[in-house]
Amino acid sequence: MNGQNFLVIFAFMMLFLGLFLGRTIWYINPEERVAQIVSCEGYEDDFLKTVGFENHDDCVNLNLALHKQYIDDCLKNIKTSNRESFDMKQLDLCVYYSFERQSLFLSSEYFVFRNEKIKQ
Repeated sequence: MNGQNFLVIFAFMMLFLGLFLGRTIWYINPEERVAQIVSCEGYEDDFLKTVGFENHDDCVNLNLALHKQYIDDCLKNIKTSNRESFDMKQLDLCVYYSFERQSLFLSSEYFVFRNEKIKQ
């Protein structure tokens, strides 16, 4: 009986440890990720020119305009509560997910660009 109790307790401890480690290892800070996307970090000038930007500044200016638009769109869709910190977190997550959806196209185009560049 003691062996079975030990195994049940051990299994629950491992479950909670796994959940805790998974949350801390794969956590993405939405504010840092949005800043990274807005800055067009990681994209080469050659790639930005093929997509239609003249340089990094054009990409940053477009993303800043998108950031303002996403904030306005998210403010319309989020119901306000009495807790300001909760509302700000909801707004940050909404803007983050909007940018992630938008950046999928750019990331896939960059993947194709890098593969073509490697083949040459």
